[in-house]
Amino acid sequence: MPLGQKITLARRGPARVAGALLAEGHEQVVGIVLDNPNMNEAQILRALSRVRLPPAVVAAIGRHRKWSLSYNVRVALVRHPASVLATVLSFLPQLTVNDLIRGAAVEQNSRFRVVKIETRMRSVLDTFRAAPVASRQSVGGVRRELPARSHGQRGTERKAA
Repeated sequence: MPLGQKITLARRGPARVAGALLAEGHEQVVGIVLDNPNMNEAQILRALSRVRLPPAVVAAIGRHRKWSLSYNVRVALVRHPASVLATVLSFLPQLTVNDLIRGAAVEQNSRFRVVKIETRMRSVLDTFRAAPVASRQSVGGVRRELPARSHGQRGTERKAA
């Protein structure tokens, strides 16, 4: 099919046709397909379920103003092996731990080792945020207690006249 017809179908075609064009991965068509008003989340998820989807398509979906906001699309992007690590790490804080665990159990690849590490880091940060302000200094994973300061202690080092 000529490129002009692909662009026209990408712009105005039904969701199934646009989804097929997205899966082809032609660089001039991808951005137009993602902006197609008939495109729906199911077609984006269907395209992301393909392991051999061109990395440029995965990156374009991750950067798109509409599709990168969808929770299900974010989960699919985190699970896709061609996702850029920076994109995956930017989406991780918004995902639930259950979705991360489910994804790690379903797929055994190096990306999910990073996800498991990130999940552990999130739990450590949550513990850190829950700690009292006075004890929030940690060195090498070992928490040190800091002396609590009251508001009136500042300036007590002045010399007595």
